Amino acid sequence: MNWYRQSQVGYDLNLKENEYRARVKIQASQDNVDEKWEANIDEDVEFVYLINLDRRNWGIKDIDVVFQNPVTITLLVNYFDFNGNVIKEDRRPLTVDMSKLIVNYVQGYGIYVTEIDIQLTKRLEVDYENSSITVSKGGQI
Repeated sequence: MNWYRQSQVGYDLNLKENEYRARVKIQASQDNVDEKWEANIDEDVEFVYLINLDRRNWGIKDIDVVFQNPVTITLLVNYFDFNGNVIKEDRRPLTVDMSKLIVNYVQGYGIYVTEIDIQLTKRLEVDYENSSITVSKGGQI
């Protein structure tokens, strides 16, 4: 068992080499004042990601985290009347292609996903140009 796998939630025999499982809470909301709706995501999501090591003869130069599999989350949409009262509540699946999200790295100890920020378009689709995953990486091996 290597250091990277130890820094995660535990060893999983179902995973391949360099694959790791994470469970992260996704929280997001999007308002559309013109069309009188508000969409919310508040869900724990479990997914698998890869850790790629850029190795040199003197050690590790860099580490990249790669997301491949899509995840499906539940989007809760509330529609309002002109007085601001909820007139309809709709739950719908929203598939997020994790490989299309921007990956932001922050300094930390270990390698783990800290946050997933999903932005939605007015059509309630994922706005991939403005959605991201934050990954902590750093520390001593």
